[in-house]
Amino acid sequence: MALEPVVALERGIGAKAVGSGKGSAAKLTGWPMLVSDAMGKPRSVTRYGDGAHDTEIAKLVATVLLGTRTAAVIDDGQELALAGGANGQRMIPWGENPVKPEPVAESSDAPVAAPPPPAPKPAVSDVYVPYVPPKPKPKPWVPPAGSVAAQDADAQSMLSFYRQLSQLHHGTSAMHDGETIFLNHDDQNVLAWVRKPKAITPLSPAIVVLCNVSDKPVTLSLKAETTKLGIRGSFLRTLLRSDAALGSMDLQSMTLAPFQVYIGAVRY
Repeated sequence: MALEPVVALERGIGAKAVGSGKGSAAKLTGWPMLVSDAMGKPRSVTRYGDGAHDTEIAKLVATVLLGTRTAAVIDDGQELALAGGANGQRMIPWGENPVKPEPVAESSDAPVAAPPPPAPKPAVSDVYVPYVPPKPKPKPWVPPAGSVAAQDADAQSMLSFYRQLSQLHHGTSAMHDGETIFLNHDDQNVLAWVRKPKAITPLSPAIVVLCNVSDKPVTLSLKAETTKLGIRGSFLRTLLRSDAALGSMDLQSMTLAPFQVYIGAVRY
């Protein structure tokens, strides 16, 4: 698969916009640098987004950037799917709580003064005193949608997805330094590649990365291709996916939702 250097300036996204397969599988040679966002350019979430699947598309771009052995440049705010103006510039919304906690007094060995005596109770009076309802308790603070604070607490957020991708890259040998072999499914608008470690073991399996680069569900089979690559297995155990669904995927037949990302370890 030949990665196109102009992908950072593309408007719209598709398998052929990112690259084109050569034969049934192609190994990634050399170490190109992937960039999707740059200062002074409209952000990728604005260029590629369709208004309905913006977060899903941003997760797909993140997977392309961090799912191979290439070097990648992540622009400031890209991990939040932060949109911007014509030049892509926008301040990061941290979403900090405006109510600051009370400072904790430092402990001291000095004697503590006795509390003042309670105020005397008022004398009973026949004068009518109207009832004053207590003030309502303030509502709990909720961080603004899309802010760092909001995404930090959301397991399905863009920020959480970047963190899981980074953890997957550093925590598995296949994703960290394994061979990258692309599978040609451009006709289905699917980016598919295998990260194959130097030695496949139960503790270090091959990993398959799938990206549906279309707004329609796609069903595909990878069993014949993984077998040809010498990878034994019949299903994929989920490592990371861009949706909230659960369960493994069968290599004989699997269905990807629109703009879905799925990363799984080959098992048998």
